[in-house]
Amino acid sequence: MNNINSASSGNIFLGTYTTSADNVKKNDTLAYNTACDSVTLSHNQNNLPPDPKNCPKIFGMVGTAIGAAVGKAALPLATGITVAAAFTATLAGPIAIAGAALLGLVGGALAEKYTASGTLAGGIAGAGAGYIAGKVAEKLGHIPTEKYSAIAQKFDFEDIPSKIKSSISDELKGLSGEQQNEILTKIKPGDILVTEGDGLASVFINTGQKLLGVTGNWLHGAMVGESGTILEMRQTGYQEVPIDNLFAQEDHIMILRPEYKSEENVKDTLAAMRENKNAKYDFALNLQSDEKLYCTELIYKSLKKGAPDINVDESKSFGRNYVLAQDFLNSPDINVVYSTGSQLYVNELKKLTEEK
Repeated sequence: MNNINSASSGNIFLGTYTTSADNVKKNDTLAYNTACDSVTLSHNQNNLPPDPKNCPKIFGMVGTAIGAAVGKAALPLATGITVAAAFTATLAGPIAIAGAALLGLVGGALAEKYTASGTLAGGIAGAGAGYIAGKVAEKLGHIPTEKYSAIAQKFDFEDIPSKIKSSISDELKGLSGEQQNEILTKIKPGDILVTEGDGLASVFINTGQKLLGVTGNWLHGAMVGESGTILEMRQTGYQEVPIDNLFAQEDHIMILRPEYKSEENVKDTLAAMRENKNAKYDFALNLQSDEKLYCTELIYKSLKKGAPDINVDESKSFGRNYVLAQDFLNSPDINVVYSTGSQLYVNELKKLTEEK
């Protein structure tokens, strides 16, 4: 049997044989059987066609992922607010109220960790909202992309609870040994590492970045030090640790190399990073203050001090300036050396459809 792949609509010529194939679609297969002198057409059923009728399923899948990410954060926050409100009603002092809010927040976080109830509730609610939005899109004749049509092929609304629980267990698997070895052969002191971990927490944070107008999926930044270490600012504060720590925490990584003018620039930049070892994490993302710093702010300000020729433009949103991972990628003075690639949202959606 001779196969002709990737046929297109119209007349298909098979030697001296001709068949009218107006219903041939992309990636279909035409097979000519010499034994019985016949041509058969088989449709590729692996992907949902990009048809408006598939919008409810695709939008439901996306809504599930977004709802699960919101629900993951909502339970601890709601618990903290509820406990604080209860203490407020008793006319407790501000310190007691703050302590109660913190206790509620921690309690909610532990409840979410062990029960995933917020994630499940958010995912189910998001699925419903997505389905409704998809029906509206279907009525409007929206044509979904082939990429999301393909991912949604195996999505089933009835499997949402089991898929969400399964996706939670898959979070933060870390980089493969092959990826780690390749990274170790390429990095140099002074390189910037921008990273991202798969998981609903990353989806939640990245969605917040999108609301600020930030493109790309990269969430964290660190700088390579000497002897296989990294210098970084985490929520717990500044740390200088072996790069293996980063490998275990992140799923995707990109190596960026500033165009330093000299080795002195590299040394001065690393020294500037270490000068901030007593700084606290800046949860407010206030670029104007040096007392508290967030991860990419520490790198940005250290570059300005140690290698002032490296130009990194600040982003602006809602009247405030920020420096996030994508701003390093946009700099004409910083080059990409290596990347594992990053498809945060696509990766998370696939977890809702893949068989275990």
